[in-house]
Amino acid sequence: MENTEKTPVTLPTIPILFEDEGMVVIDKPPGLVVNRAVSVYEQTLQDWAEQQSWYGKWDGAKVPQELQ
Repeated sequence: MENTEKTPVTLPTIPILFEDEGMVVIDKPPGLVVNRAVSVYEQTLQDWAEQQSWYGKWDGAKVPQELQ
């Protein structure tokens, strides 16, 4: 049976460049994998996002009234 545990690595500081109630813009470090996958054993941007206080508080993308 192969090892599927993630390597415990401290993620680098990921600067948040802009944030409002519907979007977060970050400066992703090069080489940081974005999404989890069966073949990815290190920490990912997805793991980082799930540790943030704002994760899960959005209702999804909202179209501004002027664009509706």
